[in-house]
Amino acid sequence: MNTPARWWAAGMIVLVALGQAAWADAPVIDLSDEDAQGALQDSHRQQIDAFVAHYVDAMGKATTQETVVAARRRLIDNYNRFGTRAQEYMAAFASSMAKHGKDGLAAATGAGRLDALKKINLAIAASRMGQVSLGPLAEAMVSHNDPAVRFFGWDAYVSMRASVLAAGGPPADAMFAGLSDRLEKETDPHVLSQMMRMFTFRGVEEFGGAVSESAYEAGLARFFKALQGNWVGLCQRMLRADGVVAEAISIATDAASKIKGELKEKVDDKALAQMLANMAWSGGKAYDLALTVYEAAKAKADAAKLESGEAVESTTDPAQKARELAKKAGMALEDLPSVTESEHAVSAIAKALRDCEAALNALTGAGKNLIEKELKNGGAAVRIGTLEWIDDVLVKKYGIKKPEEIISPK
Repeated sequence: MNTPARWWAAGMIVLVALGQAAWADAPVIDLSDEDAQGALQDSHRQQIDAFVAHYVDAMGKATTQETVVAARRRLIDNYNRFGTRAQEYMAAFASSMAKHGKDGLAAATGAGRLDALKKINLAIAASRMGQVSLGPLAEAMVSHNDPAVRFFGWDAYVSMRASVLAAGGPPADAMFAGLSDRLEKETDPHVLSQMMRMFTFRGVEEFGGAVSESAYEAGLARFFKALQGNWVGLCQRMLRADGVVAEAISIATDAASKIKGELKEKVDDKALAQMLANMAWSGGKAYDLALTVYEAAKAKADAAKLESGEAVESTTDPAQKARELAKKAGMALEDLPSVTESEHAVSAIAKALRDCEAALNALTGAGKNLIEKELKNGGAAVRIGTLEWIDDVLVKKYGIKKPEEIISPK
């Protein structure tokens, strides 16, 4: 899907073009397929560790983009070299990557383009190694001060989910603690959107038998708890009418509904009803704001056209209209997004509201289209639909609190 979140990620990956480099006296991993796919000896582990250390170090000391990218490719290619049957080999490789990669990431303190390239390529290499043993590096990545590193840190955790859920214990505790912590603290909407992939599942069969039914259900319960514990914060972010945040909210809403569908009575109906009510209320207010910002952005664009001598279809002074609408939205005129960005926000929030209504119908069986009806009308009346859901269905059926008693702008 060509969403702005994907464009943002692609913009980072532009930096990681293909490259070639050669290293004199570089260590090699001299294992046969039989060795790699069996029980590793200490000498084998030493080879793996020396190899990973060398290429992480080479990436950190690189003076060209080509060398950085070539080091990343050596790491990924050799991790995958013996195929998925070499599980002990892959776990050992990821363990060495966790140790040396964490040190390499900590040492990458420069602020230049090449420095950014080093951090991103290190993060990309780690994100391709879905092993429990990668945990310490994944933890460092998702709390890093560079949003690009955090983005790929969540990519790493998504690839690790199955092995972490199967392992349980401290690795699972660390993953869920990091998830809850970062849900509360994450400020970059694109990273937030990437985080939401953690909550999407196709069912236990997605893991091909690697995760037991009981471990899967226990994991789902912890994922739901993480969402529930941070839901008010997500609602507060929705109030800002950011299109990328709204895309993340759509994923979160769908995930919460589907987890409830799988866990059934293990998730309280009232708990999900309150979450959905809070989000519907927040989405309605965000939609109003997004429409205002969109109209202000269009008026500002028309004013710019008039200044350049172009004709516009407007019966009012577009500059004055832009100022009035920007003030209504609580924004300075110069801070207004582009027409394209503001149009995307309207569209993304509308989708989030539709997803919220779908989740409400799945929970209640009400079969109502109170929000969809107003969205089809192009409506500033969408909030009426959300309030009908809250007052006429959710308060009466589940005794939930009114969202305005819980959500306050932040």
